[in-house]
Amino acid sequence: MEKKAVVKKIIMVILLVAAVTAAFFFLVRPYKKTVAKRTHESIVSYIDVNLSYEEDSYDKYISEITELMELPYITDYDKGHLYERIAQIYKFKGDTISFYHSLGNALYYLNKSEDKSIAVNIYEDIANYYLTDCNLDQAKLYANKAIETCPLEEIQDPQVRSYAYRMQAILLIKDGKLDEAKEMIDISTSILPENADALWHDSYVAINDMVYASLAYEDGRYDDAQEILENHKESPFFSSPIYADITTRDFVLPYYDVACKLAAQNNDEEKLISYLSDYKAASEKFGYLKQEQKILTEILEGDYNLSEKTETEINDRRIENYETIVEVQSDDYAALITEPLESGITEQAELNEALEEARHKNKLRLLDVFIALTILLIIISIVSYSLRDPLTHVGNRRKLTYCLLPGLISSKKVSFIMMDIDNFKRVNDTYGHDKGDVVLKRLGILLKLMHNHKNKCFRYGGEEFVMIVYDSDPNMALRIAENIRRDFQWQKWDFMDGVTISLGVSTGRLSQSTLVEADKNLYYSKEHGKNAVSYTVDGEPKIVSSEN
Repeated sequence: MEKKAVVKKIIMVILLVAAVTAAFFFLVRPYKKTVAKRTHESIVSYIDVNLSYEEDSYDKYISEITELMELPYITDYDKGHLYERIAQIYKFKGDTISFYHSLGNALYYLNKSEDKSIAVNIYEDIANYYLTDCNLDQAKLYANKAIETCPLEEIQDPQVRSYAYRMQAILLIKDGKLDEAKEMIDISTSILPENADALWHDSYVAINDMVYASLAYEDGRYDDAQEILENHKESPFFSSPIYADITTRDFVLPYYDVACKLAAQNNDEEKLISYLSDYKAASEKFGYLKQEQKILTEILEGDYNLSEKTETEINDRRIENYETIVEVQSDDYAALITEPLESGITEQAELNEALEEARHKNKLRLLDVFIALTILLIIISIVSYSLRDPLTHVGNRRKLTYCLLPGLISSKKVSFIMMDIDNFKRVNDTYGHDKGDVVLKRLGILLKLMHNHKNKCFRYGGEEFVMIVYDSDPNMALRIAENIRRDFQWQKWDFMDGVTISLGVSTGRLSQSTLVEADKNLYYSKEHGKNAVSYTVDGEPKIVSSEN
């Protein structure tokens, strides 16, 4: 009756766990998915509406985005996207430290998400930044990081995929690999028609055309380059307030870059000076001073037939721009050093105070953990000892009983091997019980060598042992039984010639009835010559292997 009550309680617990699990899958998970979807839609809607930011409202935008991060069940992708937006606002504010700090936060979450598109976009933006800073090696480094994050052809977002291919084209132009660059910009452009309704489509067409213009100029196709520029001379992107810094970097400056070179190539010095003035106005507005320095240097050092007056004017501009770059960089370096220094001192003071408090709490936690582990180890030791045969160190009969419990709810087939040492009483009577213990220990060692996740061994009582083979194929159990019989027969003893073992095998559910069947087969082996393995064939025990 007590055993039935225990089984009943186990079944009740299993049913309760099953009910809770079902409730989670059918109620909680759909609810979480619904809320997560609503959160995602809110974030996307906010970002789409706020494509440009008013200068006097930067702090308000940061506050609003921070609140969005607290929405329930926000995904890593959405959180990373929001940090990327915060980074852009810090960039507009001119806060370089916070800009890169927020980009780092964004990359942490985006690299954990399945969709790597925005992570790729950030790496490409950093590569683009280094291009405008005239640092080609760093630009290549971060463009390669983008590819390592996600191969170009696997990028899910078409806008980012087009951008990534365009960046590859630009870098290849810098290396003089014009044919490969043409392949990359063609792939980038091929993505655009299927996204004609996207907000970014028209700007990407214009930006890609600037890459084509640069490619044409570097290839000596000056008329083609001029034609592309003519098609965009009235473009709205010269004055678009949406992502103005990006359109300036990717469209306006490349336009004037090629325009200046074409004017110099055609000895049209009036246009050249005009374009250089336009270039200066655009670059100074968003801090692209090194790009201006680059074009001034290229014009001066290029193979152009410019008048001495024009060369002098361009050189004066280059000197003036250089002084501005030095001054701006000095301010930037001061900001990069002073702000982290002050915040670092404050942060460390607060951190040390928090650490002291944490250390005290940790000591108390460690003491609690130590006490709990000690109690747990004592319990484990007691339970382990109570389930193990002290002589042979295999499981005892109580452990075997526990191992049969899963069979109450499972129909999976296993095999039992019952074994009994032949003439064991004679060993005890002839050589003494201490020698009998040696024989039992030797069999225990032999069984433990065969013990793995598919086999479990137990001492059933006296000289009887049981092995459960968790395999539905009876041939596996029969092979193991024969190996045990043979290996035990071949054992060497210093006090007797040898001893054998009889075995019975059965296959069925993990249950007492299957164990009883193995026991019957064991005694069939004992009654028919011993030193044999018996198995049920056509409903009757039959010896399947023996030494005879």
